[in-house]
Parts: sequence; C-alpha cells; structure tokens
Amino acid sequence: MTARIPLPDGWADRPFRVGDALEAGVARSRLNSKDLDRPFWGIRTPARTFAGSPTSVAWANRTDLEALCRALLVRMPPDSFFSHSTAALLLGLPVPTRLARLRPIHVGVPASARGMEARDIVGHRVTIDPDTLVDRGPLRLTGPARTWLDLAALLTLGELVAVGDYLIRWEAPILTPSELQHALERYPSRSGLKRARAALPLLRDRAESQRESLLRVVIVLAGLPEPACNYRVFSQ
Repeated sequence: MTARIPLPDGWADRPFRVGDALEAGVARSRLNSKDLDRPFWGIRTPARTFAGSPTSVAWANRTDLEALCRALLVRMPPDSFFSHSTAALLLGLPVPTRLARLRPIHVGVPASARGMEARDIVGHRVTIDPDTLVDRGPLRLTGPARTWLDLAALLTLGELVAVGDYLIRWEAPILTPSELQHALERYPSRSGLKRARAALPLLRDRAESQRESLLRVVIVLAGLPEPACNYRVFSQ
C-alpha cells in the first residue's frame, strides 16, 4: 500500500480550506483521501466517527455539532456567529426534536454585512449588539436571551414557553424573566416577536420538563385553571 503524502505541519489535526491547501501545494487527489472528511463544500477535516451520519437527518450530538461548527469557522466571516437552533443546541437548550439536527447550521451576521448562504447553512442578517454574543471556546454564538428571542420564529408558543421555563428554572436559573423582557424591548422588530410577547407571561420557574410545559400551556389556552408546577404536598 502506498503511504499517504503527509499534509503540511499542523493540518492533519484541524479543519482547513481546500483553496488554502491547493495554494500550499497539496494535490487535489490528496484532498480526496479517506483520512479526510468533507463536512462542507471547500473544507476538509481529519476523518472522525460521528454519532450519526453528518447529514441533515442526523440527530445533533453536541460533540458532533461543535466539531461541525469548528470546521465551518474556517469559512465564516470574522463578524459572524452561530444563531437560532444551532446556538440553542450549543447552549444545551431543550429544542424540539425536529430542530435537534446536525444540519443545517444557522449563521448570523450583522445587518450591514452579507449573509452566509451555502448548502447545509442558513444565513441570517440581523440587528444585534456585540454584548449579546457569548463565546464557547472558539465558537461565538448568540447568548441565551437573544437565542430564545430568535427561536420565537421557529417554535410554537408551547415550545417557546418550554425553552423559557428551562432558562428560568428555580434550581439553576440561566436567566431571569426580566432579562428576557429586556431582550424583547431591545429588539422590537423581529420575526416571531408577537409569539415571544405571548410566551413571556406564561413562563414558570418550577417546570421540570418540556412535556410538562407544553401540557400547562395547552391547559391555560383552553381556559382551564392553571395547574401549579411541581406543587409539594406533605402528609403528617
């Protein structure tokens, strides 16, 4: 068996752009070797085993999602960031299963910049302030409050309440309701804003699961008395 031609120093353990490799003298045939994956057009990464096939139908294991996002970094504009359901999954928020996928990757840029559009990538041009972004290692993404607000365009009312309940849960709150209210006031012109406004007063900090939140919203919207979340009953 013919030994593979070594890649330039450091390239065998990180993502890189095909164009950069060609400029460095790497042959195109080498870029098609089985020890390299092709997570996106024009990008190569060291071959790795995904929990599921890295396609749009694969469930999003966070480790695999982070690897895909790191690979995409080599093509992303410097002022871009991960957003919407991609940011939610990176933050560990409980999105519904239809959005808990490895692909597409949602990438945001400031409204004045050119949106990123390519296969398996959904680009968003948005009005956003830098202090609403957070860093998770090398990955920059929308913070919890802004991510919740962006999800309002993708989720049903009940699903949005479930994510909000998770963010404010009493045992380990990530945000307060006032911080979500502030996000609503800070970005008043957004897709899904009406749904976010409707969701905010329905949030409860004692909910402990998505299904519990969804059921509570159904009961409330049906005009029935709202059930108390995880009410503690003691007997003597």
